Amino acid sequence: MTRQYMTGQRIGNIETLQKEISAWSINVTNQPHGVNWHMKISDVHTKSNI
Repeated sequence: MTRQYMTGQRIGNIETLQKEISAWSINVTNQPHGVNWHMKISDVHTKSNI
């Protein structure tokens, strides 16, 4: 979370931290995430001996 959201911010109390984490978590959860495949199917078959 530090690298993704909290860079350069300081939170003064636990209640504010909990609200920030909750909002961040909801936002991250609702964003679509794709898969970035770096290998071709032929490479997978070769490396896995299929």
